[in-house]
Amino acid sequence: MSLHECSMFEYQLEILDESKTNSIVLPKAGIGSLRNYFHGKTVSESVLEIDLNYINKLLKMPHFIILDIKLINKKEVSKVITSAARCLPPRTQSFDDALPNIKCNRCGTHLWQNIHFCSSGHNVCVDCRWKLERCNSCSGSWCLERNVAMERLASLLSYPCENRAAGCLYTAPMPYIVDHQARCLHKLILSRECYVKQCDYRGHNFITHITERHLLLETDEFYQVKDEKYFFLYNGDIIALELDFLIDIDLKYSVICCRSAEVKYQYELQLIDSPNVTKTNAKLTLKQVCQPEYTSLDPSQILTHVPFSLLSQLFLNCAKLMFKLKVFPID
Repeated sequence: MSLHECSMFEYQLEILDESKTNSIVLPKAGIGSLRNYFHGKTVSESVLEIDLNYINKLLKMPHFIILDIKLINKKEVSKVITSAARCLPPRTQSFDDALPNIKCNRCGTHLWQNIHFCSSGHNVCVDCRWKLERCNSCSGSWCLERNVAMERLASLLSYPCENRAAGCLYTAPMPYIVDHQARCLHKLILSRECYVKQCDYRGHNFITHITERHLLLETDEFYQVKDEKYFFLYNGDIIALELDFLIDIDLKYSVICCRSAEVKYQYELQLIDSPNVTKTNAKLTLKQVCQPEYTSLDPSQILTHVPFSLLSQLFLNCAKLMFKLKVFPID
């Protein structure tokens, strides 16, 4: 590269472990020309030294360190803003239009197998069929055959969970919805308290409460690190980030998917200096799965610790750290 071309780029060094989960990104620096290298000339740059003993506490497999150098075009400026869309299950013709018509004419339950009908076409479930001598709507006689055409149609539809009124938005074809309802958290847990301190809410519609009464932040945006809980909305789920941080004390944090009993997401948490403090762009990136709220793990087991001694070496002012949280679905 010519001197002019070198001035258009910077490099940035990233340290990763072998699993490429957590990483440390060192400050950006200018690129020197090959001509100056052969003439023994070097560009004076600030040097940051990090003790690998501190990295050992953070990286998963510290005996295998990977260095990744990235070239950054100074003129290329990009900002990605991800709106926290309040996603609901996709609108389907089955739920909005067809399902209200596929119910037992007597008890009102959704029909999906062993559908019986009378001579006038009124459909009933198998239980009601054997409880009634004649149709309760028209007093017509029962047909000997089942309504096979209706059964085939019902097998193609997505049914809502019976706990929809309590806040469950899950829909699925039969018999999957039956399996879900047996372990639905909205049924097993009658009510719960709010995460937010000094909030006395307790009830069924926790996600609705959080959405309407408390501030939901956008993912992929920078916020100042404080000793408190943050709430994000992602794919219809509430993601809670709890930071436990005081100066001179190790940073402890957890990322939890509210009202969930299974691991569905992974996160990427980035820590940087405040833009008002420095433009070195040193960055600490931590990646892990979002822990479900309902888990058998002890609360201390879902906390991630970051040594303050590492933070103080990497960042100029730990009192003004910024963080950004990204969330991704697990494939």
